[in-house]
Amino acid sequence: MGFFDWLLGRGERWSKSNLSPKVEVVFEKIRNFMLDEANQNNSYPPEIQQMMAAGGAVDEIPGGEGEFGRNIRNPIPVNGPIGELVYISNLALPGGCAIMGHCLGSINKIDAYETLALDGSKWDIFFFDPYHTRKSERLPSGYQANSYWQRFFLATNFLVPAFPSGMYEALHELTARVIGMPFVHPLLREENRLQGFSRPPGLLRDLESLRLHGPTQAPG
Repeated sequence: MGFFDWLLGRGERWSKSNLSPKVEVVFEKIRNFMLDEANQNNSYPPEIQQMMAAGGAVDEIPGGEGEFGRNIRNPIPVNGPIGELVYISNLALPGGCAIMGHCLGSINKIDAYETLALDGSKWDIFFFDPYHTRKSERLPSGYQANSYWQRFFLATNFLVPAFPSGMYEALHELTARVIGMPFVHPLLREENRLQGFSRPPGLLRDLESLRLHGPTQAPG
């Protein structure tokens, strides 16, 4: 089985028939949590739930300006920080390659994420408005939904300074915190596959132009 079989979810190793009962239970626990927005919303403090209720359930911010998801004036509406992670984890390129991402910080309550296709072919920056009761069903241009990866978290709410290196450790900590046990796709253990990816000049300029607030900041 090749590297791209891992990326595209074609590996027989992860077919249902080849999973042990314990692993299948974990898969289902993650998948159910990622699909259950009510459960996700109930995990937030009451004051955050009130702000989300005020934002309502929308696919696009009314009056948003610029390209959907890529312009801070037209962020992707989602249900809180977990919604951000699930939304990114369910993105894929048209050929099926999955996306990983980390949080760069926030600008006036809008969260910025840097993303990268697992094969290194596409970098992006997305903006999210987390104060809504569900995730947008609209996708950014150039992406499709990928249901296979609903069994894995591929994004973190924290800055990963050497992104994409360090994502295994970040997701190990995230899954331990969110679902009660660490569970990361084995592909991300192979740090050598994630090294050598260079940010394109345009993305570097975009990162430098961000004025972020909070505990995270744009990577150098």
